[in-house]
Amino acid sequence: MPPPVSGITSLLHDYARRLDAGDLGGVATLLDRAQILVSGRVIGSGRDFVEEFLRSAVMIHPDGTPRTRHVIAQPVIDVADGSHATVRSQFTVLQAGPDGACVVMVGRHHDAMTVDDGAWRFASRDYGDVTYVGDTSRHLRAPREQG
Repeated sequence: MPPPVSGITSLLHDYARRLDAGDLGGVATLLDRAQILVSGRVIGSGRDFVEEFLRSAVMIHPDGTPRTRHVIAQPVIDVADGSHATVRSQFTVLQAGPDGACVVMVGRHHDAMTVDDGAWRFASRDYGDVTYVGDTSRHLRAPREQG
């Protein structure tokens, strides 16, 4: 019997909690068997790659966190055969700033999940579907232009 689909939503939320806590190693562990894509192009895979990718991109502040809150919403989960699934979810990144909280980024994650050792795991994550970028100067090391 396949694991419950609730395990997939738990993974999505665990990713956000770990990232908001500044636990980039923990995020990398969640994605340790996943291919990482940007707009459909594989840029790397494996725990070490993911951790370095995040450390090179995400600013961690003196409190040990990126001072963000990732809100994951509207997951659409399509289970193919009981052991593979595709997942589309929306995300909003809020960040504390000198003028209060602001929206930093909005977009969609496109994930593939697979069952491994009786539990759902990330098989891939595509970071390329970003629909809005605000002020990332306190969030990303290479700030993107505002959208």
